[in-house]
Amino acid sequence: MKHEERQILAHTLGAQPRYRKKDWGFRNRFLAGVGSDDFKHCESLVNQGMMIKRSGWRDDEAYFAATKEGAIAVGFKQYQLRGKEFPSN
Repeated sequence: MKHEERQILAHTLGAQPRYRKKDWGFRNRFLAGVGSDDFKHCESLVNQGMMIKRSGWRDDEAYFAATKEGAIAVGFKQYQLRGKEFPSN
């Protein structure tokens, strides 16, 4: 996984140093514009099974959500996975 992809997954899940680790996963969404670098990285993560793609409000954007595999890839521990639902691909 590329560094940029890991950063997108972490942002998607709120798994960043500014949040307490027990709060990681309080969100699971990432909006990217079609054709942007972020969109390309998200598409790559979808192909790796780390994210799923959902349609956006407009035709030129898409929402992405991390799968359980994506959460584990950014360092989620079992206690952080407990009680959270992740989409499957």
